[in-house]
Amino acid sequence: MEDLSVKGLVQNTDLSKHIADASWSRFVQFLEYKAKLYGRILIKVDTFFPSSKLCSVCGFKKEDLKLSEREWECPVCKAKHDRDYNATLNLLREGLTHLKRVVGVDCSELMPVEGTFVPCEAGSSSIH
Repeated sequence: MEDLSVKGLVQNTDLSKHIADASWSRFVQFLEYKAKLYGRILIKVDTFFPSSKLCSVCGFKKEDLKLSEREWECPVCKAKHDRDYNATLNLLREGLTHLKRVVGVDCSELMPVEGTFVPCEAGSSSIH
């Protein structure tokens, strides 16, 4: 999951009420509790990781990406990106990189395929 700065998010006047209503911090506490209860690992990707700005195909970083831009095209590989889906792929990849460091299992092939996930070859049912 992306380790968002709730304090920073509520400063956005358009979103602050929705974020406060959602009790984001409490939601994260529930995720941490459930992960621990079921022997899972909850990985928080750094707040400043440029998940939306990185091309999930070639890794190019679009420095000038504005929050209002919901779609963009990579100038290097010409891949067209939906901002949120692209960020999701980048967060997944970054999370898997952290997972490898934490437990020593490489699950880099664990990427979305037509709405499903390819299982990790490590065979460990405790890593999901």
